[in-house]
Amino acid sequence: MNKKFTLNILLIVIVFGPIGQFVLFKFTPIYNLNLYTELYNDASWVKGKPKIAIMGSSHARYHIIPSEIAKLNKGYEFKDIVNIGENAASPFRMYTTFMKNRDKFSKLKTVYYTLEPHMLGEKYYPYNTYEEIFLSYEQWKYLEKNHNKHNNYFFSFQTFVKSLEFKNSNRSRTNGYSALKHKKFNTYSKRKVSKQVYEPLELFPVSEHGIKYLKELKEELERQGTDFIFVFTPTYTWQKIYANEAKAYDNMLIEMLNKHLGKSKVIGSLWPEDFNLSYEDFKDDTHLAHSGALKFTQKVFGNINTHSNIKSQILKNTYTYHINE
Repeated sequence: MNKKFTLNILLIVIVFGPIGQFVLFKFTPIYNLNLYTELYNDASWVKGKPKIAIMGSSHARYHIIPSEIAKLNKGYEFKDIVNIGENAASPFRMYTTFMKNRDKFSKLKTVYYTLEPHMLGEKYYPYNTYEEIFLSYEQWKYLEKNHNKHNNYFFSFQTFVKSLEFKNSNRSRTNGYSALKHKKFNTYSKRKVSKQVYEPLELFPVSEHGIKYLKELKEELERQGTDFIFVFTPTYTWQKIYANEAKAYDNMLIEMLNKHLGKSKVIGSLWPEDFNLSYEDFKDDTHLAHSGALKFTQKVFGNINTHSNIKSQILKNTYTYHINE
């Protein structure tokens, strides 16, 4: 009888274990306990009350240099400008970072938010520590079959444990900027961008969760009188393939941004020729090396006082913006 009882218990665990984990961590508040740790707190190192904050993903962290902005603009000191961009950061991550450090950011004049179109799709969830749990069963099966991304029996529990963070890096020496070195790299080939970003679009649409928290962040900042400006930063060849292959995805993205965020201010460009960038100015096909970050920062942030004169507009396709417009 003991053996039969034990086997029955094991059978229940094997059959219902994954279902129970999924329900527990996806449909109850338990999963949000991870937000009480240092998860998505990318401004813990910030001291004082800066005037300018640069937010976004790695394109913020590696492409925009606070010390250079301070040097180029009278009335600003190094301490006034912080870069809290982080690798693979989602809008929810930046929103959570802001809310966890709200008092520090109460005097912000401007927030520059780097807008990377491919990171706002549901296909990017596997790169987001928190949002990975949002992937549906159908999405995971597709990723397993076509992208070699496997999960296991304890996926839900493992995802929760992986999201617990208790220490963040201190980037105060450079006020958040991290320099990259140029290395020889391969460029994107045809079909690779569409495969990476959204295909199939009906299975991996633009993330409503991402758009929601981009809106929440923008509204929170504007309520306290902070100017919110989107920034496009250049890639080497990625933008050409994206412009050709991802029109349907980009149309969906722009439609959702306009619907939920309304008119927005925009600076920058995805196109390297707008900044006289060469192959040596890139670390890889989507990230600038330090020399490229210098050129980009100098061109876009050389006179930030003029940014207050930028008119809010209905957004157009991301790949149509150029620096001289």
